[in-house]
Amino acid sequence: MDSASFSINDIADLNWVNAFPNPSTGKTTINADMDPFTEWKAEAISLNGTKIELDLNFNQLNATKLQSGNYLIRIYNSSGEHFLRIIILD
Repeated sequence: MDSASFSINDIADLNWVNAFPNPSTGKTTINADMDPFTEWKAEAISLNGTKIELDLNFNQLNATKLQSGNYLIRIYNSSGEHFLRIIILD
């Protein structure tokens, strides 16, 4: 697992997407204007900077492999990246 660092400019677009339910036990729907013909990937970044690859099936995010806690979710493709915060509960 890699570590990551971010500045305020990197996370300035936290409102571009949102997730529900949030908090969640791991299955989350992403609400965003995402092109269905474009492949999107997702990863969680823990508070200590650890990156964990997540499954993203169009707008369904599977974060069940994450432990309870707060995470920054990075959704990205070749056109760019966007961020949102989620809370995972047991």
